[in-house]
Amino acid sequence: MDTSDYRRLSEIAPTVTAPVGTPALGIDWKAQTTMAGLAVNKAAEAEELIARVEDQIATVANDHPELAGLTTNYIRHSEGSYYAYAGTDPRIRLLKSLGLVLAPEVAAMPADDYLVEVSPEMVAQLDADVLILTAEPDDRLDTLPAVRRGSYIVLDSDVEEAFSTSSVLSIPFTLDSVVPPLLEAVSKIDR
Repeated sequence: MDTSDYRRLSEIAPTVTAPVGTPALGIDWKAQTTMAGLAVNKAAEAEELIARVEDQIATVANDHPELAGLTTNYIRHSEGSYYAYAGTDPRIRLLKSLGLVLAPEVAAMPADDYLVEVSPEMVAQLDADVLILTAEPDDRLDTLPAVRRGSYIVLDSDVEEAFSTSSVLSIPFTLDSVVPPLLEAVSKIDR
Protein backbone atom coordinates (compact mmCIF):
# COMPACT_ATOMS: atom_id res chain seq x y z
CA MET A 1 0.00 0.00 0.00
CA ASP A 2 1.47 3.35 -0.96
CA THR A 3 0.85 6.72 0.71
CA SER A 4 -1.99 7.74 -1.61
CA ASP A 5 -3.80 4.42 -1.01
CA TYR A 6 -3.42 4.91 2.73
CA ARG A 7 -4.78 8.45 2.61
CA ARG A 8 -7.74 7.42 0.49
CA LEU A 9 -8.61 4.44 2.72
CA SER A 10 -8.17 6.53 5.88
CA GLU A 11 -10.90 8.86 4.63
CA ILE A 12 -13.31 5.92 4.56
CA ALA A 13 -12.47 4.10 7.80
CA PRO A 14 -9.74 3.58 10.38
CA THR A 15 -6.83 2.14 8.40
CA VAL A 16 -4.02 0.04 9.81
CA THR A 17 -0.95 -1.16 7.95
CA ALA A 18 2.01 -3.30 8.90
CA PRO A 19 4.92 -1.41 10.40
CA VAL A 20 7.53 -0.15 7.92
CA GLY A 21 10.02 -2.86 7.06
CA THR A 22 7.68 -5.75 7.79
CA PRO A 23 8.18 -8.48 5.17
CA ALA A 24 5.21 -9.74 3.16
CA LEU A 25 2.91 -11.73 5.44
CA GLY A 26 5.37 -11.00 8.23
CA ILE A 27 3.30 -9.09 10.74
CA ASP A 28 3.03 -10.93 14.01
CA TRP A 29 -0.53 -11.95 14.95
CA LYS A 30 -0.18 -10.24 18.35
CA ALA A 31 0.90 -6.94 16.77
CA GLN A 32 -1.89 -7.25 14.22
CA THR A 33 -4.49 -7.80 16.95
CA THR A 34 -3.15 -4.94 19.06
CA MET A 35 -3.22 -2.55 16.10
CA ALA A 36 -6.75 -3.60 15.14
CA GLY A 37 -7.92 -3.20 18.73
CA LEU A 38 -6.48 0.31 18.89
CA ALA A 39 -8.04 1.23 15.54
CA VAL A 40 -11.55 0.35 16.71
CA ASN A 41 -11.11 1.57 20.28
CA LYS A 42 -11.11 -1.94 21.79
CA ALA A 43 -7.53 -2.28 23.02
CA ALA A 44 -8.50 -4.09 26.24
CA GLU A 45 -10.55 -6.69 24.36
CA ALA A 46 -7.68 -7.20 21.92
CA GLU A 47 -5.26 -7.82 24.79
CA GLU A 48 -7.68 -10.35 26.33
CA LEU A 49 -7.88 -12.22 23.02
CA ILE A 50 -4.10 -12.24 22.73
CA ALA A 51 -3.72 -13.60 26.27
CA ARG A 52 -6.30 -16.33 25.60
CA VAL A 53 -4.56 -17.50 22.41
CA GLU A 54 -1.10 -17.30 24.02
CA ASP A 55 -2.42 -19.56 26.80
CA GLN A 56 -3.72 -22.05 24.22
CA ILE A 57 -0.36 -22.12 22.46
CA ALA A 58 1.53 -22.52 25.75
CA THR A 59 -0.81 -25.32 26.82
CA VAL A 60 -0.17 -27.25 23.61
CA ALA A 61 3.60 -26.75 23.92
CA ASN A 62 3.59 -27.79 27.60
CA ASP A 63 1.32 -30.78 27.01
CA HIS A 64 3.49 -32.05 24.14
CA PRO A 65 7.18 -31.83 25.04
CA GLU A 66 7.83 -34.43 22.32
CA LEU A 67 7.59 -31.58 19.80
CA ALA A 68 10.44 -29.62 21.39
CA GLY A 69 13.53 -29.44 19.22
CA LEU A 70 12.16 -31.47 16.30
CA THR A 71 12.97 -30.03 12.89
CA THR A 72 10.19 -29.20 10.50
CA ASN A 73 9.54 -27.83 7.04
CA TYR A 74 6.24 -26.57 5.73
CA ILE A 75 6.24 -27.39 2.02
CA ARG A 76 4.07 -26.21 -0.83
CA HIS A 77 4.46 -28.06 -4.10
CA SER A 78 2.68 -28.16 -7.41
CA GLU A 79 3.58 -29.33 -10.90
CA GLY A 80 7.27 -29.85 -10.16
CA SER A 81 7.80 -26.63 -8.20
CA TYR A 82 8.79 -26.81 -4.52
CA TYR A 83 8.63 -24.09 -1.89
CA ALA A 84 9.34 -24.07 1.83
CA TYR A 85 8.10 -21.36 4.13
CA ALA A 86 10.88 -19.32 5.71
CA GLY A 87 11.34 -18.42 9.36
CA THR A 88 9.63 -15.05 8.86
CA ASP A 89 6.37 -16.70 7.79
CA PRO A 90 3.56 -16.80 10.41
CA ARG A 91 3.09 -20.55 9.88
CA ILE A 92 6.67 -21.23 10.88
CA ARG A 93 6.49 -18.79 13.79
CA LEU A 94 3.46 -20.67 15.14
CA LEU A 95 5.26 -24.01 14.78
CA LYS A 96 8.28 -22.55 16.60
CA SER A 97 6.03 -21.44 19.46
CA LEU A 98 5.08 -25.11 19.87
CA GLY A 99 8.75 -26.06 20.22
CA LEU A 100 9.53 -27.13 16.66
CA VAL A 101 12.48 -25.61 14.79
CA LEU A 102 12.86 -24.83 11.11
CA ALA A 103 15.15 -27.41 9.50
CA PRO A 104 18.65 -25.89 9.22
CA GLU A 105 18.95 -26.51 5.47
CA VAL A 106 15.90 -24.37 4.77
CA ALA A 107 16.74 -21.84 7.49
CA ALA A 108 20.09 -21.22 5.74
CA MET A 109 18.55 -20.62 2.31
CA PRO A 110 17.93 -17.08 1.08
CA ALA A 111 14.21 -16.33 1.29
CA ASP A 112 12.13 -14.23 -1.05
CA ASP A 113 10.10 -12.58 1.72
CA TYR A 114 8.39 -15.57 3.33
CA LEU A 115 9.15 -18.37 0.85
CA VAL A 116 12.19 -20.36 -0.26
CA GLU A 117 12.13 -21.94 -3.71
CA VAL A 118 13.84 -25.31 -4.03
CA SER A 119 14.64 -26.81 -7.42
CA PRO A 120 13.35 -30.35 -8.07
CA GLU A 121 16.85 -31.83 -8.03
CA MET A 122 17.46 -30.34 -4.57
CA VAL A 123 14.30 -31.68 -2.90
CA ALA A 124 16.42 -33.76 -0.50
CA GLN A 125 17.21 -30.50 1.30
CA LEU A 126 13.57 -30.30 2.39
CA ASP A 127 13.74 -33.33 4.68
CA ALA A 128 13.16 -32.79 8.39
CA ASP A 129 11.95 -34.77 11.39
CA VAL A 130 8.36 -33.92 10.48
CA LEU A 131 6.93 -32.28 7.37
CA ILE A 132 3.79 -30.30 6.76
CA LEU A 133 2.57 -30.49 3.17
CA THR A 134 -0.13 -28.63 1.29
CA ALA A 135 -0.68 -31.54 -1.10
CA GLU A 136 -0.02 -35.28 -1.18
CA PRO A 137 3.66 -36.11 -1.75
CA ASP A 138 4.74 -36.53 -5.34
CA ASP A 139 7.45 -38.90 -6.66
CA ARG A 140 10.27 -36.60 -5.56
CA LEU A 141 8.91 -35.96 -2.07
CA ASP A 142 8.29 -39.71 -1.70
CA THR A 143 12.08 -40.12 -1.56
CA LEU A 144 12.42 -38.07 1.65
CA PRO A 145 13.01 -40.14 4.80
CA ALA A 146 10.24 -38.25 6.65
CA VAL A 147 7.72 -39.18 3.94
CA ARG A 148 8.91 -42.79 3.75
CA ARG A 149 8.42 -43.29 7.49
CA GLY A 150 5.09 -41.40 7.55
CA SER A 151 6.33 -38.38 9.54
CA TYR A 152 4.30 -35.86 7.59
CA ILE A 153 0.82 -34.41 7.44
CA VAL A 154 -1.15 -33.09 4.50
CA LEU A 155 -3.36 -30.09 5.19
CA ASP A 156 -6.74 -29.63 3.58
CA SER A 157 -7.53 -26.21 2.11
CA ASP A 158 -9.52 -24.97 5.13
CA VAL A 159 -6.73 -25.79 7.56
CA GLU A 160 -4.10 -24.38 5.19
CA GLU A 161 -6.06 -21.13 4.95
CA ALA A 162 -6.42 -20.87 8.72
CA PHE A 163 -2.73 -21.69 9.23
CA SER A 164 -1.68 -19.01 6.77
CA THR A 165 -3.97 -16.37 8.30
CA SER A 166 -2.44 -16.65 11.78
CA SER A 167 -4.87 -14.55 13.80
CA VAL A 168 -6.62 -14.76 17.17
CA LEU A 169 -9.53 -16.35 15.31
CA SER A 170 -7.60 -18.84 13.19
CA ILE A 171 -4.92 -20.05 15.60
CA PRO A 172 -7.29 -22.02 17.89
CA PHE A 173 -8.80 -23.76 14.84
CA THR A 174 -5.30 -24.42 13.46
CA LEU A 175 -4.12 -25.93 16.73
CA ASP A 176 -7.20 -28.17 17.00
CA SER A 177 -6.80 -29.28 13.37
CA VAL A 178 -3.03 -29.65 13.12
CA VAL A 179 -1.78 -30.90 16.48
CA PRO A 180 -3.46 -34.36 16.54
CA PRO A 181 -2.17 -35.45 13.09
CA LEU A 182 1.17 -33.78 13.82
CA LEU A 183 1.53 -35.89 16.98
CA GLU A 184 0.69 -39.00 14.95
CA ALA A 185 3.40 -38.08 12.43
CA VAL A 186 5.90 -37.44 15.25
CA SER A 187 5.14 -40.84 16.77
CA LYS A 188 6.65 -42.48 13.68
CA ILE A 189 10.10 -40.96 14.29
CA ASP A 190 12.67 -43.45 15.60
CA ARG A 191 14.27 -41.90 18.66
